[in-house]
Amino acid sequence: MALQGTPEQQLIHLNMHWGGRYDFTAPGTSGGKWTAKAKFGQHDQLQEESAAELLQAVRDHYQANRPS
Repeated sequence: MALQGTPEQQLIHLNMHWGGRYDFTAPGTSGGKWTAKAKFGQHDQLQEESAAELLQAVRDHYQANRPS
């Protein structure tokens, strides 16, 4: 699955769908990683190479750790 658009548009997409549960950061430099920090549990931090990979990691993380 690919997220279309600029990094800013991809960040907006992530925040629209998951911003209530995670804080997202786009890479600050070329070669940097996309990050998400959970707003629940142990406040785990996820890092991936692309916005699409981060979205899948967030889905997987939430499924395994969602608050009751």
